[in-house]
Amino acid sequence: PGHLVRTNYYIKHLYGNPATYSDPWKSPLARLIQLCGQLGDNDFFKHPAVRKTLELKWKGFGLAHFCMRQFWFVMLLFMFMVTIVGDPGGCQSEYDAARHLLFIMSVITLL
Repeated sequence: PGHLVRTNYYIKHLYGNPATYSDPWKSPLARLIQLCGQLGDNDFFKHPAVRKTLELKWKGFGLAHFCMRQFWFVMLLFMFMVTIVGDPGGCQSEYDAARHLLFIMSVITLL
């Protein structure tokens, strides 16, 4: 009914408690992914409990992190277009502040 998904599995154990597993690569889901990667079997991603767990993790923090990074790169592209494409010769002094900002943003991106 509605948006409810019936899995009848222990998603809580698959998801892992962040207090117990401070390193995300030691969580039960990460260990399962590593084991299946070694075996070359990707069919476990089709399991309803694994799919629901990955969906919860994506919506919980993956999507927000992805959107923030994409916003950063769009702003970097915008600054590049304004400073470099808008003044290809680099002679107009009104673009100097924007060029400095572009340089700082580029250095931050590389860190």
